[in-house]
Order: sequence, then C-alpha cells, then structure tokens
Amino acid sequence: MESTALSEPDFDIPLGYLVCRDGLDVDALLAGFARSLRDQGWRVGGIVQRKSPDAGGAPTMVVEDLRTGDIINIRQDLGRGSESCHLDPAGIVAASLVVQRAIDDGCDLVIINRFGKLESTGSGLLSEFNRAASEAVPMLTAVARTMVEPWTRFCGGYGTAITPDPGALQAWWHSVTAGRDRPRSATGR
Repeated sequence: MESTALSEPDFDIPLGYLVCRDGLDVDALLAGFARSLRDQGWRVGGIVQRKSPDAGGAPTMVVEDLRTGDIINIRQDLGRGSESCHLDPAGIVAASLVVQRAIDDGCDLVIINRFGKLESTGSGLLSEFNRAASEAVPMLTAVARTMVEPWTRFCGGYGTAITPDPGALQAWWHSVTAGRDRPRSATGR
C-alpha cells in the first residue's frame, strides 16, 4: 500500500487545491481553468470529473482526459440497494494512466479531479499525486470538506488552498509560473 503522506521535500511543491462546497460545480471550474490555460498556450493534462444520468436516469460518474477529450467510466453499476463502493477499479486504472502520461509528457499543469476516500486510504490515484509532487510537477485538485483532514496529513501543509473562483485560480497559477517567460509548449519542451 502506498504511503499516505508526502516525505519532506527539499523544494517547493506547486500543489494547489480547492475545497468543495455546496452549490459549487468544482468540476466545471477545473475544466474551465484548464481550457483557459490551454488558450494561453500552457500544456494541461490529467482528468476532470463529469456526472450525468445514463439513459435510464441512473447516475454515472466519468472522468474526461483533458488532452484528448476521451471519457472514462469510473462508476460500476452494482444494482439498486448496493452499499458497496461504486468506483470501477478498471476505470481508476485507466484514469491513472491518463495522469501518468500527462506527467511523462511534461505537461505544465496536471489536474487530478479529486483527493478522496481511496487516496486517503493509500489507493486510488495516490501514486499519481505522490509522483507529481515528488517531481515538482504543478498539480491542482479538489478536496471534499470531509477529506480536508486526510488531505492535510497527505500533503503535510505543502499545498496551497485556493478560493474556488477563476480569478483566484489564475492568481495561484501566476505565482506558480513566476519567473517563466512563456509556456513550455511555446518553447518546445
């Protein structure tokens, strides 16, 4: 099982997070921010979550690959009344590969849709969180209010809480990229 805490780094971790709150569509905010950065020439990779009902009206849960637009189903239908976890292990693996490719390809920013229950117990996309942090890859995520304590244990105070609005996200990004002349994609890196 993966360690659920970052080791003390000898560099700044460019890690931003939004705390989810009622009435906030954090997924739309993350997706819009990714589009805005791409429009500015930055290479943004990773995943954002989408929720919508299927043809029968049952809830679905998918993530979108920010670079390709591909949709990955991360919810499995366990039938009515099931109290088991509805996350699909195969979908989580597919989402993990998207995030790993974004890191491998040198994206300027990697977005991982959530730090949640799975990550707080050492699974889910925790390896990808750890890898991005250990390689100082700028990373952005969302954290449910009920997961703030496990998140804080994981990041050890290295992350930056960002007010969930576009202006605050842009200000955070400007602080992360201070000193860079232009996006990596504009320099061919």
